[in-house]
Amino acid sequence: MEIGRRVDAMTLIYPFALAVGDFAHQFGLKKIHGQVWAYLYASNHTLDASAVARSLQVSKAQMSITLKTLLDLGAIEVAGRTSYGRTLYRANPNVVQTLQLILRARSQSHLSAVEAKLKPIARISSLVEGVSEDRIQDLLSKIQSAIGLNDSLTKS
Repeated sequence: MEIGRRVDAMTLIYPFALAVGDFAHQFGLKKIHGQVWAYLYASNHTLDASAVARSLQVSKAQMSITLKTLLDLGAIEVAGRTSYGRTLYRANPNVVQTLQLILRARSQSHLSAVEAKLKPIARISSLVEGVSEDRIQDLLSKIQSAIGLNDSLTKS
């Protein structure tokens, strides 16, 4: 590259977005969630869904679902509207808070799923020979404590 020549933003942002997508996948999210967040975070401007979808080469339908998920997680924010009425988005600039919100949501859903599967077992455990009702109740109690601990740790 010649000195003074501008590099297209996508030349730099796209590989960054892909890398963050891989990172997000480690936390139980889809790669596209990390890619969209990274693209919005790296951008100097607020962007509408079409611009992000075009840049990341995904469908508008997939982008719509992804943006809703990221909004629900608090990872992105609505930044306003264009003169044509399109919604503009930006990444939550607080990276630590964003990671906390995502970790909380993901671990909460995993713990809640285990709790939901264990509750019916706990109710009938006394009827099954060879199953310790006390141990199952103890495990259920510890999972419920972990849910509370997870809430308190990720709120700060």
